[in-house]
Amino acid sequence: MNLKDTCKKNRILIGVIIAAAFVMAFVYNVLTPYMSDDLWYHPGEWISFGEVWAKTWTNYMTWNGRLVPQYLMALSLNVPKMLFNIVNSLMFVALGWLIYFNIIYKKTIVNAGQMIKPFMLSLIYLALWNLGIDPGQTLLWIGGACNYLWATVISLGFMTLYRFLLDRESVSERTALPYALLMLILGFLAGFCNENTSGAIMLLTVYYAVVFMIGKETKHYLNIRKLPLWAYCGIIGEILGLIGLVVSPGGKIRLEQNLADESNTGMLAYLGRLLKLNDYVLEYLWAPCLAIIVLIVYMCVCRNVDNSENYDQDGKEKPISQIRRLLLFEPAAYILASIAAIYVLLATTTPMPRALFGAQVLLFIACGKLIVSLWEVSWVKTFFVSLVVGWVLFTGINYVENAANLVRINRELDEREALIEEQRGADVVVVPRLRTEWDNKYTFIYPNDLTDDPENERNVSTRIYYDLNCIVAMDREEWEQTTEE
Repeated sequence: MNLKDTCKKNRILIGVIIAAAFVMAFVYNVLTPYMSDDLWYHPGEWISFGEVWAKTWTNYMTWNGRLVPQYLMALSLNVPKMLFNIVNSLMFVALGWLIYFNIIYKKTIVNAGQMIKPFMLSLIYLALWNLGIDPGQTLLWIGGACNYLWATVISLGFMTLYRFLLDRESVSERTALPYALLMLILGFLAGFCNENTSGAIMLLTVYYAVVFMIGKETKHYLNIRKLPLWAYCGIIGEILGLIGLVVSPGGKIRLEQNLADESNTGMLAYLGRLLKLNDYVLEYLWAPCLAIIVLIVYMCVCRNVDNSENYDQDGKEKPISQIRRLLLFEPAAYILASIAAIYVLLATTTPMPRALFGAQVLLFIACGKLIVSLWEVSWVKTFFVSLVVGWVLFTGINYVENAANLVRINRELDEREALIEEQRGADVVVVPRLRTEWDNKYTFIYPNDLTDDPENERNVSTRIYYDLNCIVAMDREEWEQTTEE
């Protein structure tokens, strides 16, 4: 098969993979109801864009500094749920594509290695779906998707555009100022998305700017190139956005409240956070970390690499070329950025595991780059192709099982709504809790289920959403006994 036929076949396969990823995400989005913080926004009730902004600004001043994701969340809760389902599924597809693009970009793929393109895209979507941190919170729940999935797409999308424009060097003097203004705005939005993820991706943006400046050598000596105005503006925008996020009044209030709730203080508090973050790494990031370690060890120990260009005629290593060689080892940059995204969280209270979502995405990119670099090694190709084939089968079985569980959960939620309508006007509405045997990682409903305490935050938000006097929940067995009596 010639190169043209291979490329055509790859385009078809990639189209099928993208369509499958969209359908997978869309079905689960349809099966994900409003929950948790969603209910405070009276979802599905249309309000003006000014009111959406007012809610977002109030949240920024009182609780959450993520202005961009919070605005997108308020906007998403202002439109029909089906529209969000479509857009959120597209965001999942977009994240996979951005990871793929940053892995494959500028890689020389010969005809014999063309199959790596659909293979790599498949591996990315399988990893996001199966290894993604708490997908029910980060990919499907409206509040979580906007703060993690969408925020990562925006930040990573900006960095991808930045490196793409740097490589093209196609900005003329006539369009330099508009480009600079555009990149300043886009960088500001990217920096205002998520504290640790935006910061880590900003470091990668700076990395690509440095690589551009020293990316060419003349007779083995560095040739420093001038960075375009728009490139400076993009980084400045990211920095300003990140500052606006970190110093937000709401973020300060939230941090103070969380610090007050911590059981330890001083060094013990930092030690406790460190141990918790290490636990998260072992629980959620072990797979990409293990793959990266194995591939790097193989590259360093077992693979023969021709380094002759890095030595002079006397056999002495050229220090400048060594610096450049280290800087151009992209996987290391992504690994370091991921580590920074994880352990910068020591500066705050112990976060939820979902705070590591962006760090995991960067590790996926680093792992993918290493796989591409070693693709011609027979065992690497055999192992990862076999992994994808087996993973597709596993995912199919797991997908159907969890979809069935989500359908069962929605059936019980429909039953709950019917009970609420039956008891509307009562002093206290009593409903059963959800059956726990259907719990799975693709739903965030169980941590947000109703309790027997009418003053619990979940009960209060549900009471306001349904316009009730009071609502409580009890275990299903107890509730069934009560109704039988």
